[in-house]
Amino acid sequence: MAAAAATATAALASCTKHDSDIVGTKMPKKTKRGRSPPEEQVEAFFTAAESDLARRFAAK
Repeated sequence: MAAAAATATAALASCTKHDSDIVGTKMPKKTKRGRSPPEEQVEAFFTAAESDLARRFAAK
């Protein structure tokens, strides 16, 4: 029973570590992101998604 408690404690302690610490390798730094899409394109995307969601909700 003490072994199970020790295993659970070790598993919990590892949850607080970064993924790179758990794996044992350094994760590459994120590269600089490109520009975001134009606002009109973002609005069109969300308008279409909202319209589709409203249509599916009305069908139910």
